[in-house]
Amino acid sequence: VMGNNQSVYTDNEFSVKNFVPVKSVADAFFGESRIVSNRKTQDNFLMIQKFEREIKKFNILQTILQDSSAITHPNIIEIAGMSWAEKSEFCSKYFSAYVFLKCPPYTLQYEIEQRKERSLNFSESEIFGIIQSVVSGLAILQRNGIKHQSICSLSIYIDEKSNYKIAIPESMYVTNLFEEVCRYPKNS
Repeated sequence: VMGNNQSVYTDNEFSVKNFVPVKSVADAFFGESRIVSNRKTQDNFLMIQKFEREIKKFNILQTILQDSSAITHPNIIEIAGMSWAEKSEFCSKYFSAYVFLKCPPYTLQYEIEQRKERSLNFSESEIFGIIQSVVSGLAILQRNGIKHQSICSLSIYIDEKSNYKIAIPESMYVTNLFEEVCRYPKNS
């Protein structure tokens, strides 16, 4: 079929048409990602788009993403939603997966830097809370056969309610890009 054709497999709240682009973020490993805003709620998400030309490889990608989205825990950054599309352009067919992450805006590293500037230290109970949150998230990842292998202040995130979260390792670098854009929106 000549021209452009698009068919969306899932038409749900995470359909691309429900989001407005805010900023593009380019990364050598993950490719181009976008910070998008939900048209209704104005919530920001990191949208990662994955392309595949072969249906078998795309089905494997779908399975991996669906398995990852099944991992839920208050101390893990979760996949907020996904949608799939089949597209045709100029006699070529390909498949797209759109993955939406609701990323906390800051890392523990940022919090440490802010406290250092103000000469504030973490209390013992705050440190124990951070450790408990991280270990709790790691235990869930381990139960699901995922090794993190990169726990540091840059891989621990803080949400709006001061909850500490870790990212599934495959999405960690992209969430760091999200934090950079949130912290320095005009420089990114």
